[in-house]
Amino acid sequence: MNKPEKPPQNDIAGPSARHKTPKSWSATSPSRGPPIVVQSMTNTDTADIDGTIAQVAALARAGSELVRITVDREEAAAAVPHIRDGLRKRGISTR
Repeated sequence: MNKPEKPPQNDIAGPSARHKTPKSWSATSPSRGPPIVVQSMTNTDTADIDGTIAQVAALARAGSELVRITVDREEAAAAVPHIRDGLRKRGISTR
C-alpha cells in the first residue's frame, strides 16, 4: 500500500507548527490562568442616562462584573461621564 507523502513542515500547503496557547482557567484549578469575568451589554440608548444607569445597576446586581455600553454618536459619548458619575453615586463598581 502506498503511504501518502508528508509535505515538509515549512511547506505553505502543508501543516504548520502548532502555536503555544495559554492554559484555560477552570473552577477546579484557578492557578492555570486568569479568572473568567462575567460580562453583559446594555440594550438601552446610551444617551438615555437614567435608563442606562438603571440597566447597568440591574446587571451588576445580577452578577455582571463588566458591563458594556454602546457609544455610537456624540450624544451617547457625552452621556458617558454622567452615567459613570450616576453609577458611582449608587455604589455600583462594574468595569
